[in-house]
Parts: sequence; structure tokens; C-alpha cells
Amino acid sequence: MKKGFEDASVIPPWVVLGELHYGDARAQRRAEQLANIRELLRVATLLLPDRNTAQCYGEVKAELAQAGKPIPDNDIWIASVARQYELPLATRDAHFRFISRLTTLGW
Repeated sequence: MKKGFEDASVIPPWVVLGELHYGDARAQRRAEQLANIRELLRVATLLLPDRNTAQCYGEVKAELAQAGKPIPDNDIWIASVARQYELPLATRDAHFRFISRLTTLGW
């Protein structure tokens, strides 16, 4: 884990926030879901992309294409941020195991 995140417990990339809002827009209990998102943002450190994120994205996507293991683009962005900052990725999606130099945690 890169220096600066030792005390943080939830560090979602910006893409995760978009996916949460997509789920909120489709939820039957939208107010409850939106309240959950607001609570998460109260305690989370949101990671925004930069040039290094874009470079990492290109590398990860090329590695997956070369291996014949494509995954959804949003998941590539999520993995790229985790790999960029050397953060473990909590996930239920098995396709993240195809990405080298990425630590995953069962969630």
C-alpha cells in the first residue's frame, strides 16, 4: 500500500461512485440508497484519476487483451486505480484475478 492511505478504511475510485449512483437510479427505495451513498462519502476517501491512472488503464487493458481475458471497462478503471496506488481491491468479481500485480480481497 502506498504511503498516505494507512489510516483510510474505504477508498473507492470515482468509477465506483458512478456505479453506486446507477444502482440508486434503478432502486425501488431510491431515498434509502442515496442516503447510503451519502454515508459512504462521509467516511470514504474518493480517488480521482490522473495521468498515471490513464497510463495504468492502458497497460491493464492491453494485458487483458493479449491474454484473451477482456473485462468491463469500468472494472479496468477500478483495477487500474487499485494497482496504481497499490491498494487491495475488495470484490466479488472473479475476473479481477486475471489482472497482474493486483491484490484482491473476498467481499
